[in-house]
Amino acid sequence: MGVNWVGFATKQGVNVGDFPVYTGLFTPSFKENPNDFEKSILLAKKSGAKGISLFTVDMLTKEQEAIIVKFKE
Repeated sequence: MGVNWVGFATKQGVNVGDFPVYTGLFTPSFKENPNDFEKSILLAKKSGAKGISLFTVDMLTKEQEAIIVKFKE
């Protein structure tokens, strides 16, 4: 399916009104491909999101934790 929908959906939210948009990401969807997790964060930011919100059913993978730490710096 890819992750380009993240940028598309974020832009739609940003264009609707004058309020901050925080893109929600369901972390278990990215367990198989940490690169898609990172790409989704970048797409959200590039598309105007003020930040991201992470939804997780269980613990983050080590790869996902490393990506979050990278964006924190």
